[in-house]
Amino acid sequence: MASVPLPDLPPHIYLLKKPSGISSRRAAEQLARLQGKQKAGHAGTLDVLAEGLLIVGVGEGTKALRHFVGLPKTYEAVVCLGRSTTTDDREGAVEEEADARYLTYEQVAEVVRAMVGPLSLPVPRWSAVRVGGKRLYHLARQGKDSLTPPLRQMEVHEATLVAFDPTPHPDAPHLRHAHIVWHVASGTYIRSLARELGRRLGVPASLCWLQRTAIGPYNIKDPRVVTISTF
Repeated sequence: MASVPLPDLPPHIYLLKKPSGISSRRAAEQLARLQGKQKAGHAGTLDVLAEGLLIVGVGEGTKALRHFVGLPKTYEAVVCLGRSTTTDDREGAVEEEADARYLTYEQVAEVVRAMVGPLSLPVPRWSAVRVGGKRLYHLARQGKDSLTPPLRQMEVHEATLVAFDPTPHPDAPHLRHAHIVWHVASGTYIRSLARELGRRLGVPASLCWLQRTAIGPYNIKDPRVVTISTF
C-alpha cells in the first residue's frame, strides 16, 4: 500500500509534542531557544496539565500561524466519573463526589455517542475566556470562582468510548474512568465535555488525563514531531 504524503509545513513552523506540566507559551519559547530564535508563538493553546500536539512558529514562522487557527482537533481523554473539581481537571480542589459504581460500559458509551453534534456548554471556570475584560482564571484566583461561566457554542464531530474500567481503585472505590476519543471543532473545551458527560450520567466528573493527538491533517505520530524537556 502506498504511503500517504505528509501535509507540507511552512518554513519555521514546527509540530511539537508538549509535555504535561508546562504552558503552551513556555513550550513554544523553549523550542525557539533551541532554534536560536527569540520570537515564538503557537496555534491552539493546550492546558498546562494536558500533553500532545502543538503547532509552533519561531522567528518569521510566527507570521504563518494564522493559517493553522480554527482547525479541528482530536483528543484522547480519561474522564474521572464520580468526582468534580474547581478546575474540571485533577489540578483543582475536589468540589463534589458521588458513587459511580453503578455505571456500565453500555450506559457510558450511549451517552458519549449522544454528545455528537453542536453543544452550548459553559466554559471551564479556570480558563482564558474573558468576562468583563478579565480572564476567568484571574477572577478565580481572586476568589471569584463561583462566578457563572459564559456559554460557548462547541461541536463534537465524533466521539468514541475506547475503554471503561469497572475495576475499583483501592484509594477511591466509588470512582470509574472512561477513556474517550473526541474529534471536535476548534474552540471546544474537553473539560466542558467531561463535566457535561457526568451531568448526563448523573454523577460529577472531571478530566484526569488529556492528550491532543491531531490538529487538522497533522498527527502526533508524524515523524517531524519534536519533543522538549519540561525543564
